[in-house]
Amino acid sequence: MSAPGGSTLWTLIDSIPDDARTDQEMPGLLLPKLARLPIPQVATFQRQLLDCMDRLLNWRLWEAADAIHGESCSGDAFTDFRLWIVAQGSEVSREALRDPDTLASAGEIERIMRLPHPWSDADYPQCASLGTVAAEAFEAIAAKLGAHTTQPLDRPAVLEEQLAIYLEDSYPEDYGADVAVHTRLPRISALRGWSL
Repeated sequence: MSAPGGSTLWTLIDSIPDDARTDQEMPGLLLPKLARLPIPQVATFQRQLLDCMDRLLNWRLWEAADAIHGESCSGDAFTDFRLWIVAQGSEVSREALRDPDTLASAGEIERIMRLPHPWSDADYPQCASLGTVAAEAFEAIAAKLGAHTTQPLDRPAVLEEQLAIYLEDSYPEDYGADVAVHTRLPRISALRGWSL
């Protein structure tokens, strides 16, 4: 199974060092790379990000996010969680789509699940800035070209599209049921310290 998304997205994300794939560090490393690309490639990056986020929007991954957080995730929290998954790169994204329980082996998940509750906002796995970095790159390109052209730059329509937040399908019947969660997410359940 290939990673959700596309080659422009993964070439750029996978070029960021693993220890810098955080909401604090990633934008500063990714933005200059995007701002050096032609505008159509910036738009391609954003389209591939949106497509990847759509593929990661499913009940089984949402259930894993609930288990990792130790509480029900809102739509916004799950969006930030999916952005965090994408920020971890093509391999983590591909494996999370195949089997959400593989997230238990992500170093950051292991670290935060050992923290006492309640977590601070900074402890949650999220990378919201990834959702806006393409728009920021376009603005940087426009500012750089502004002095050299009299033609207005057309902002790609994809930069205006919003990330999907909610699923239209209703909950699966066994969503969040203890036995089902332990069966589907044994490694995450073990990290959480849950037992039947």
